[in-house]
Amino acid sequence: MSDDTKKFTDAELVSEIQQDLSRSRYLRFAFERDWYGNLLFKQGHQWIVWDETGRRFRQKKLKPWIPQPVTNRFASNMDALISLLLRVEPDMQWRATDPNNESLKSVAETSTQVLTHIKEMTYFPLWRQTLASWLTYTGNAYIVNYYDQEGGLPINVPLYKCTSCEKVDLPTGFEDGCAACGEREYTYDININTGLPNEIQFDGGQIRSEVASPFECFYDFSVTEWHRMPSFTRVKDRALPYFKQRYGARGEKVQAGSASTMGEFYSNSLAYMASGPGINPSAGQAMKRPGAAEIWYVRQADERYPDGLTAVIAGNELLEKSEGLPKDHKGQRFLPVTQFIFDPIPGSAVGKTVASDLRPKQKQRNELESLIQLITMRMANPVWIIPYGTDVEGFSGQPGAVLKAIQLSPNSNGNPQRLPGENVPTSVMEWLKKIDEDMEEMTSVFDAMKGQAPAGVTAGYALQL
Repeated sequence: MSDDTKKFTDAELVSEIQQDLSRSRYLRFAFERDWYGNLLFKQGHQWIVWDETGRRFRQKKLKPWIPQPVTNRFASNMDALISLLLRVEPDMQWRATDPNNESLKSVAETSTQVLTHIKEMTYFPLWRQTLASWLTYTGNAYIVNYYDQEGGLPINVPLYKCTSCEKVDLPTGFEDGCAACGEREYTYDININTGLPNEIQFDGGQIRSEVASPFECFYDFSVTEWHRMPSFTRVKDRALPYFKQRYGARGEKVQAGSASTMGEFYSNSLAYMASGPGINPSAGQAMKRPGAAEIWYVRQADERYPDGLTAVIAGNELLEKSEGLPKDHKGQRFLPVTQFIFDPIPGSAVGKTVASDLRPKQKQRNELESLIQLITMRMANPVWIIPYGTDVEGFSGQPGAVLKAIQLSPNSNGNPQRLPGENVPTSVMEWLKKIDEDMEEMTSVFDAMKGQAPAGVTAGYALQL
């Protein structure tokens, strides 16, 4: 057996996973910066700039007297897109190819019930909202599926017996015929005392589905066809008690502080990123409980692992390893990860989102609103002109106030004059309106999608269109 086909030892497998993760991190930070910036804009942190030295966003340094208004049209347009995605839920039902075949109809009804049970087991209605939010704001979202060995009910599996050599085995032992003689005819192994099939009881588990953010997911961005992806890695920061509960004795060996990723740093900071003024992206690190990075790794079937591989490590500890990935209807192995892309990028395995195009427009809108506020504070309020050599008493903001003017200079005959304030130029207001229209055009989210009837449209059918 050559080195390219020999299976890894535990230590070699841990090293291979860490090297694969390092390769996947290559030039990722530009994408993570874009995703994180969109999420900061959603939270209202919009007067920010990117610090190339520290590779982080920081508050923009401005004079104290410069207003920093935020009318978050960015979030309102994106949230309307999320509502649009969640409006329709696909009706997933099985049906018989031959409606007159009672056996096929029974199988179809059973499959539909099983699918409904799986959706309830994986909390499908709950994670749809989270999935739609990640998808619209970052352009990428993932569902990670795995089988949890704990938490399920015990399962009784009947035993089969070969009709030729009478070998007894589990149903999986007869998928390709009897392992002993190759015979494909088999029947239940009946207990002579009870007349029922002999059974083996297994500890039941549960199917788990988790929404994974793009900050957690690492793979080769150059592989544009997902079914050809050679491997997939998910890095998730976990508290130390999680490892002990999930992996038992092996989990107790995990030590706090194992290497995490910049993406997880962003994810942790988002958990404590409140709306309002100021930005503190390190808050997540300060509030986080002591823990470690759980690295979940799946490897597509290849010469080294013909059935695929699933492994979990934390630091240098191998917590879990199992060979065998799920099969599709054609019998082909596949990675148990589903990728969702908002807008595909040609030549890349990651997608983009319209949120990245809206951010410059929102930034332009904020600056324009700041200009309007400055014009209003400086030019819109009335001002007084007091001639030189005139002493005036009685200035106040009360209605009907009386001003007393004393001419200090013999030749002075001028009285105080009040100049009316200037209005904000109409061109500025039209520009602001144009920005809002551009944002709606870019997201294809118009008044009707926000529950507002367009001007001049009253017919119900026209509103529906």
